[in-house]
Amino acid sequence: MEKAQKTKKILTLSFNQTYDCFICGTEKGFHIFTSFPFDQAFCRDIGTGIHIIEMLHSSNLLAFVGNGTHPRYPPTKVILWDDHIAKAIGELDFKEHVKALKLRQNTLAVILEHKVYLYKFPELKIFEVLETAQNAAGAFAFSQTKELIAVSLAGKKGEIRIKSYDKELCVEKQAHKSAVACIALSPNAQICATVSVKGTLIRLFSTRNGDQLKELRRGIDNAQVHSVCSVSYTHLTLPTICSV
Repeated sequence: MEKAQKTKKILTLSFNQTYDCFICGTEKGFHIFTSFPFDQAFCRDIGTGIHIIEMLHSSNLLAFVGNGTHPRYPPTKVILWDDHIAKAIGELDFKEHVKALKLRQNTLAVILEHKVYLYKFPELKIFEVLETAQNAAGAFAFSQTKELIAVSLAGKKGEIRIKSYDKELCVEKQAHKSAVACIALSPNAQICATVSVKGTLIRLFSTRNGDQLKELRRGIDNAQVHSVCSVSYTHLTLPTICSV
């Protein structure tokens, strides 16, 4: 990979699964940084804008969706990239814009406005399609533990679906009255945090049975919440949010 030569416009940013690295998509490619200590690790100019990008831990495997002023790849196509050979090793085409991507060790999730496609990774073999309510924000989360737990929107506004593929558990729960904007799982995948489009309440649910565990108020004024992170410290789970 190449060291950065000059500043480029950032189009997107996401952390890896352990939060020790984050990746920025730009008008020309991507930059990867370490979190602690904060430093640029490397960058790659691939000649195209990147609208959505996810990295798999600290490996050479990335998944991204193109965008920008002169994209090589349309926002309806997912690219699987191997940076050891600096080239695309797989593609997925859709009929509509991709809203979000999520990666774990052996699974890729592609989130569209009304569906979530789950693929075996990196072979890109589809194994599940989840129907959802309208999902303009691309809300979705799945576990980084051995057990595969996926939390998506359900069929009605404000509902979430908690599904364990190892225990054949599927629970649908009314999380908010308004549409859900963000979903996150704790590192041990036992707790799910949700925020609605109003951004005033954070609710925590058990992934074992869907029971609501706690409700936290961010404030009384509406806010657009872009992300929520649920962090576990022994018996205590503390969600943190970033909003604009």
